[in-house]
Amino acid sequence: MGLEELRSRRFAKGSWSFNLERKEWEWGGAVIDPADPEQRGAWEEIRQLIENTEDLRVLYGTFGYTPEYYKKVKEADNLLNGLQSLLRAEASDSKALQREVGEVLGRLDSLIHYDPAAHKLRERLYGLQVAGEDQNKLNEILTEIYAEEWKRPEPHENGDPFKNPSFIKWSISDRSRFQWLLDYLADTFRIPALLSIPLNPHARQEVLDCIARIRDSLDREGDLWPLLIALKGKVQSALAADHEARQKKDQLDGLLLNVILSRKHFAAHEAQFKEAVAKQAKRYLETGWMHTPWLTSCLLRHLLDADVKSLGRHWLASVRRRAWIRFLRSMIDELDSSYFDGAVLLQRLLKQEEKGLYVHSLVVPLLRMLSASPSKVTAPIGAQAPRA
Repeated sequence: MGLEELRSRRFAKGSWSFNLERKEWEWGGAVIDPADPEQRGAWEEIRQLIENTEDLRVLYGTFGYTPEYYKKVKEADNLLNGLQSLLRAEASDSKALQREVGEVLGRLDSLIHYDPAAHKLRERLYGLQVAGEDQNKLNEILTEIYAEEWKRPEPHENGDPFKNPSFIKWSISDRSRFQWLLDYLADTFRIPALLSIPLNPHARQEVLDCIARIRDSLDREGDLWPLLIALKGKVQSALAADHEARQKKDQLDGLLLNVILSRKHFAAHEAQFKEAVAKQAKRYLETGWMHTPWLTSCLLRHLLDADVKSLGRHWLASVRRRAWIRFLRSMIDELDSSYFDGAVLLQRLLKQEEKGLYVHSLVVPLLRMLSASPSKVTAPIGAQAPRA
């Protein structure tokens, strides 16, 4: 990854993102960092929401991301990860390795402030320098470097941090298991009934051809790593949805991720939370294919929660202000029950606005959408819309 590409990216920290050009943190960034434990936890929540919420399952399914699709993608990932875990790197020329380590460290100096993964790689490279000519230690650290490279969402060219890796040879710790995993992966793509999802015949054949090349190279173990990296790319390309479907999935993923992460920071960043939820609600209202009763209710709950917090900010709240807080909380409770009449809720709110209550302007269009939806919003017990 080049320096200019890194400069154009935003790196996420919780529900904030750092804009490298403006050199400041921004609330509600949609960049996803798999290495962030908080975001990994949020993705687990999203997975459970999709699994337990019919509206979301149906919505994702309309552009190809069905539960069966995710099952097959996960199965393919497990097979590929199993193959990678059986590879062992060996340094055939420790002096050449040390020269290459010095060159890589020099290149990392320009990226260390932009690429979080560069910090870990630098630590591993320092470990190689300390190991010197200790063959066992060198092999152990090299194997760890390539295992981390395998997990990188944006790996180096050819999946290799070294420009000239000819000094590295590869072996397989359990050849029989490696061949079994390879055969299972080949059968998955060869037999349509096992894959059970539509697949481009050309993409399917590219995966099978790549597996055949790996089989042919098992006696030439130095070639295994680039071939396995190529196989990973072919499998991911074969299972990838079309561009429009991926765009929709990214948009929907980003909305759910931001809703969940914004909620986690509600208490400490009230104003930013309200602004972030308003942006999400506006984007949602402008994106017609996303409209479902569950998501409408979810964003409406968040906006009302933010309004309740704003009304209750002063401990010397007036009698009327406290009455409005009780009214909004009763609306939230009714939405949480998943059984309500959106038209009635809208009518009640408009009457309160005549008496001076002000809520966010996007609350009304969201309520109008609910008034045109069935009175029941699918939100199973234990998987309700995220609450602040």
